[in-house]
Amino acid sequence: MEIIRGVVELYDAASHTVAVRPEQSPGALLDEVPLARDCPAELAQPGQALAVMVWDDGALLAVAPLGGGPTWPTGGVSFESGNTPLSSTVADQELPHPTVAVTLETVYPARFWVWQMTNWNCATLRTPLGYVQVELNGAPLPPMALLGYAAAGKWYALPLCFATPDVYPPGSYTLRPRFHFYFGGDATQTTSTTLSVLALPA
Repeated sequence: MEIIRGVVELYDAASHTVAVRPEQSPGALLDEVPLARDCPAELAQPGQALAVMVWDDGALLAVAPLGGGPTWPTGGVSFESGNTPLSSTVADQELPHPTVAVTLETVYPARFWVWQMTNWNCATLRTPLGYVQVELNGAPLPPMALLGYAAAGKWYALPLCFATPDVYPPGSYTLRPRFHFYFGGDATQTTSTTLSVLALPA
């Protein structure tokens, strides 16, 4: 088996196949090459470079973008270094984490798989203190981790793990933890906040 580089000439959505012109033989055309099942159509448009697997018996399979094309799937991770102070000035205030964020470029309709973990410490005694969400381009996603009873000076682990129910079109997306305070005047800290995001084809 060998892997060759080719450029898409045509994509057939009905059969999920591509016509590929091999880079080393521009006069040739590989027609009706099956495209890997999980490779979205957005990565098989004319002009896109693809890797094509060629078996000894002549079987073909187009498997991946090649030559500077968008990565697929795409993901990222961000984590906090040290402690970060977060203080509310008014009730029901929402503060995004100032340093933890993941920005992704997607080239296909995708869902986001999100893992967030933060440790939250409150200098005051509140019931409840608030909750943590993850925001997407400034808008909060529905899942939340509630800090129901906060003893002063104690750390609380607040995990979130979910997949977005909605499918998002190709574009640029920034995700970050977002903290909702029920009361004004709360002085808090976060530590070891981690955010991991994977965009997968819908």
